[in-house]
Amino acid sequence: MYFNMDIKRKKMIEFKNSVVHNHRKEKNPKDNIDYDRSANNYYIYGSSNEYETLISKIKETEESRKLQNGKIKKIRSDSNVCLSFVFSASPQFFFDFAKSNMTIEKWNSIDIEKSKEQKKLIAEVWKTLDEEKSKEFEKIILEHLKEVHGNNLINVMCHRDEKGLHYHALVCPRTESENGLKLSCKDYYRNYTLAGWNKDIRKRMKTLGLSANKPESDPPLSVEEHELNEVEPPPQQEPRPPAVQVNKGLFGYKSEEVEKQIKSSRRRENALKIENQKLRTYIEENSYEYSQSKIVKKRYDKLKRSYENMKTKYVKLTEEKKEELRTIPVAELLSQLGYQSKKEGTTVRFKNDDFNIVVKPSTNHFIDNKSMIGGYGAIDLLTKVLKFKFIEAVEYLSNRFSSNEIASLVMRNEEETKKLVSEKIDSINVELPKRGNDRNIENVKYYLINERKIQPKIVEYLISQNLLYADKRNNCVFTNEKNTFAYVRGTVKGKRFVANKGNVDFLKYDFESENSNEIFLFESAIDAFSFRTKTGKSGTYVVLNGSGMINRIEELNIGNYKKLNLCFDNDDQGKAFCDKIIDRFKTIDIQVFKPHSKDFNEDIQNGNSAEYEPIRITSNRNSAVREEFKRKTGKIKPNT
Repeated sequence: MYFNMDIKRKKMIEFKNSVVHNHRKEKNPKDNIDYDRSANNYYIYGSSNEYETLISKIKETEESRKLQNGKIKKIRSDSNVCLSFVFSASPQFFFDFAKSNMTIEKWNSIDIEKSKEQKKLIAEVWKTLDEEKSKEFEKIILEHLKEVHGNNLINVMCHRDEKGLHYHALVCPRTESENGLKLSCKDYYRNYTLAGWNKDIRKRMKTLGLSANKPESDPPLSVEEHELNEVEPPPQQEPRPPAVQVNKGLFGYKSEEVEKQIKSSRRRENALKIENQKLRTYIEENSYEYSQSKIVKKRYDKLKRSYENMKTKYVKLTEEKKEELRTIPVAELLSQLGYQSKKEGTTVRFKNDDFNIVVKPSTNHFIDNKSMIGGYGAIDLLTKVLKFKFIEAVEYLSNRFSSNEIASLVMRNEEETKKLVSEKIDSINVELPKRGNDRNIENVKYYLINERKIQPKIVEYLISQNLLYADKRNNCVFTNEKNTFAYVRGTVKGKRFVANKGNVDFLKYDFESENSNEIFLFESAIDAFSFRTKTGKSGTYVVLNGSGMINRIEELNIGNYKKLNLCFDNDDQGKAFCDKIIDRFKTIDIQVFKPHSKDFNEDIQNGNSAEYEPIRITSNRNSAVREEFKRKTGKIKPNT
């Protein structure tokens, strides 16, 4: 039986992909992984913070190479920053084939990617795993890695959710030099160092009865070892006879010209060898990009088929039907989507963080004052402002409104229209996003804890109280206590996505409120959890979710609390919220907490440890006090 050790160089992007693979966080699930067994994976050295560990080692390397003038010689961005090791052995070593009626030929023919039956067959073999042998195997691996790589070892992980048992190890290739530590995969991973590693691991694996899968040569002798060895001198050779001068005409060449041709051929041969080696290295380093290109091609084919289907549906849509859908009143459509309206003379305004739409019901025209995009009718609204695709907009409107309902909406007076829309909203808006699986909630937890820096126990509390779950698209879904409203927030970097689902309501969170009679108001759920993470303050946390709910603030019964705390963003809208609430509640003690950055989440992401100094406004305040508050928050400038 044999063991195997594979090694690959990794640049930073490839290292990150290895981390994603080890954590099973791929966006597209892989067929060669049985995710039902992924919970059995574990670390035998280090932790899941591979990226942070590598960055700390790189910074340590840069610090050790400080020049005399105090400057740091930076490491190149295209350097190989990591070596990835994979250790495995013969399947007969770990599994009892006799117990599972398995042979090595049958095992090699099994493909985990083909079907669920194949996965079940592999799972049956895994039941015969010899845990003692696996522990001995991983003990030898760990001893070898610690002794050979020392402080350069990042972590070692055991994977038990693929076909065979194997171990992944990540190593930072640093060497000692005259100027301090040096990050150099070229110096760290050479032929003679590889031979030394193989010699050490082979010696250890022999104790388990395992031999190398591919025999490696012994390490080359050093200069000192060569000098110590007594080597017999080579036998004296007879002197070489002088070269025969061939006259021109014999085979058409002189001897000097023949030598020139030979030398030229040798130079071409050496050049081809160098080019071949470069090509081999390029293919090895770009194998990942090649595999990714296949995935991209599959996605392209899928999108192409989807496009053809959409094109077919578009052709079938008649001009009469399109015109009918356009006549749906824009104001009623926005109300049905859950956005709060405000009547201003002959127009209706719909405003939130993303848009500020003014609708003229008499002509069914609208304009978004933020993007300065305008149009006519429901289709223009969905495609131009809300970024629906045309076919998605048509399907949405066709499913939501029948022809009779469209006619009623256009012809009825305002009160009857509101009643019809209200009935429609009651049947539609209570539908919250469907819950995802365990992998979806793990992705949401990773987003909130690792990217948003929210305290883990806060996230676990929200999940346990059914105030937070993940949908099938890895979105965070924050719900109210009655489970009739949900605020949906996307987790993809660079692509902001928010939506309200159900009947729009406040989001309330009781954080040890029995020990405090204070209420805290926030613009978003992320800000509330960030404030709790940094300050740990107890009380009732209420999230407004945009400007629409500021007009329903009386529903919170703020008079029942001893103190009102305003925790809005450090921008014009946040200052306007504070000013409006301070003027409305003049008999309550108010504290204003102002973030150092734009909002509280930016503070904890930037590592800002400065405490928040509240601006206190007492219940017996007068107009002069309010003017002073406005100056402190930047609402108005002091007199000069």
